[in-house]
This record gives sequence, C-alpha cells and structure tokens, in this order.
Amino acid sequence: MKRLSAVLIAAAVLLCAALAHGAVLRATPEEIRSAADGVARTWMADEPASSLSWNWGEGVLLFGILESYRMLGDESLLTYVEDYMQYHMDKGIRVFWSDKTTPALAAAELARRYNISTYLPLVDQVMTYVMDEAPRTQQGLIYHLGKAPLHFIPRVFPDLWVDSLFHWVPTMHRVSALTGDAAFTSEGVFQLEGFLLNMQDPVTSLLTHAYNDHPLNEPMPAYEELAFWARGNSWVYCTLVDTLAELPLEDPAYPRLQARLERLDAAIRAAQAPSGLFHTVLLNETTYEETAGSALLTYGMARGAHLGILGAETADAALRGMEGLMTVLVHEADGRVIVNGTSVGTGPRPNLYPYIPTKPQVTYGVGGWLMAAQAVLELIGA
Repeated sequence: MKRLSAVLIAAAVLLCAALAHGAVLRATPEEIRSAADGVARTWMADEPASSLSWNWGEGVLLFGILESYRMLGDESLLTYVEDYMQYHMDKGIRVFWSDKTTPALAAAELARRYNISTYLPLVDQVMTYVMDEAPRTQQGLIYHLGKAPLHFIPRVFPDLWVDSLFHWVPTMHRVSALTGDAAFTSEGVFQLEGFLLNMQDPVTSLLTHAYNDHPLNEPMPAYEELAFWARGNSWVYCTLVDTLAELPLEDPAYPRLQARLERLDAAIRAAQAPSGLFHTVLLNETTYEETAGSALLTYGMARGAHLGILGAETADAALRGMEGLMTVLVHEADGRVIVNGTSVGTGPRPNLYPYIPTKPQVTYGVGGWLMAAQAVLELIGA
C-alpha cells in the first residue's frame, strides 16, 4: 500500500509537469553562441588551466570547453584544454577511484576528433585502472570509491554510484574507436547494463543514486522514497545516449539499452519543470531547480534527438531546457557571464538533497552548460 501511494503521488507530479509544458526556444542561435562565448571566456580568464586538478568536475568542464570549440571555433578554447592536459602530463596523475578518471574523456576526444594524440598516455593510465585495477563487486561492477578503504561502511559509502558511468564509459567507447579494440566498449556496455539492472526503478523508470551489491542487494535511496536525484539521472542519460551513438544497430545490447533509454527519457520529460529546468529531486517540485543536472539532461536530449536515437518530443524538451538554461546566467557589466545555481557535491542521502547548497561557477555546472549549448545548436542546425 505504501508503494502504491508513492507511485500515485509520482504519477500526479509527472502529469502536472507534463501539462505545464509547451514552450519554444526564444533565444536565437546568435544569443546562445554569444552566451557560450562569454561563459567560456569568463571561466578561462578566472582559472588558468594549471590551477585545475585532475578530477571529475574538471573532466566535465574540459569536455564542455572542447564542445564549445566545436561551436565557436575559437583556438583559445583548444589551447586551454591542451594546456590542462600538458600540465597533468608533466605533473603526473594518480587514478585510484572513479572520480579520478573523467578528464580522460577530453583527452580521448582530442585524439579522436582532432588527431591530437599527445595526451593519450593519460588515457592509457585511466584505462589501465578501469580495465585491470579497479576493485569490483560480486557482479563484476566497479566500486565507485575504487581503492579507497571505505567499503566497510556500505550505507555511508555504497558500492555503486551512478556518477561513475559518465566518468569512464564514454571514454571507453572513444578508446575502442581509436584502437580498434572492442574490449573497451564491451566492458563499458557490461558496466552500464549492470548499473541499470540494479538502479533503474521498474515503476518510475528513474534511477536511484547508489546501490549495495551482495549480500545487501539494496538501492540507495530505496525506490519507494521517490528521491530521484536529477544530476544522477543526467549521468546515466548522457551515458546511454553516448553508448547508443557508438554501438552498431546489430549489437545484441542495442535494443536493450534503447528500451532503457526510452523509458528514462519519458520519465525525464514528464518531470521537466515549466521553466525548462529540472528540480534537484526530480519528483519533488518543492526542491530547487538545479543547473548542472538540467544542463546535462538538456545535452543528452538534444544529442539523442539530433542523432535520431530519440524523437520530436525529446527535441522539444531539449529546446525548453536551453530556454531555462539561458535564465541561470548572470551577465555582468564588464562582459563576464556567470553560470549560477549548481549544487555542490552530493552524496546518496535523500534527506539532504533539498538542502545541498548551490554555488556559481562550479566546474561541472559550467561544463554542462557549454555542452548543452553546443548540442542544442547542433540539433537546430545552427
């Protein structure tokens, strides 16, 4: 009965949100490009590439800046990413848990899209960790905290976190493309399907934040709590779109992953707020609308629709998302453009989700915003 009541509440929230939809993209392509240029230039002026650590937020940021290079063609953007990679090539990196793998995505993208292979040793180090060194659960799934000795407190530090998927799966696909070795993509698909099996609610189709493998076998938060974190769902959404973009249609996993994405996509679209953004707890309209999750979902929707993986309704939702993302920017008198409203680091504690503070100019908020802008412009052919 408790589960039924929770589902009815969720259905009501989704229906109300769906009825509130109906906006179109009012910002012009020129306005989006100008905003993206301001966002990127403001960040680069404030934060030298050598000041950035080798960490997950910086990985999202660097990938977003690379996407902006595709959008704007400004060589200073490419130089910034290369300066970052060179700094960490010289300094050396340590990879011992999932959060230390994400910047390899930008390094792999440099090699694949721009034929800049200088930084592939960084990618090799990350892939050595993911493929050979990362501790695994009984199901063979990668512990989020990796080699950190914290698994003895599983309800504080669960085994699997949805964040991990975006941190290394898209990089694995690019490495397979670069090397011709399908083992990387095969492992990425195995991990993605395992996470989905254990963490996608069969009723709402949304994903919980974390999971403890055997012997606990528990989603965290429990599905019944309806505490589905927006940014967590965005990690999975983006990873699913990226995976389907890379897999051949005849791959046995393709229809399974497509079905998972279509279910998730429908739930995400229904949860979209009238502003085009997403509440930090997707089914709780009393929680604040959060920038990074909204940006990454908008990126995933726009890219999926552009590639034909998802349909017209998703394309419309991406345009609404971009409209909302334009409102989180603060345009200062000196030409600086600030990305506001990104929640800081968040653990799988449902009682805390609504109270996690937001800040301006957070790495993954800026990176996600730039990713969304590029994907939406590509979607509309501008």
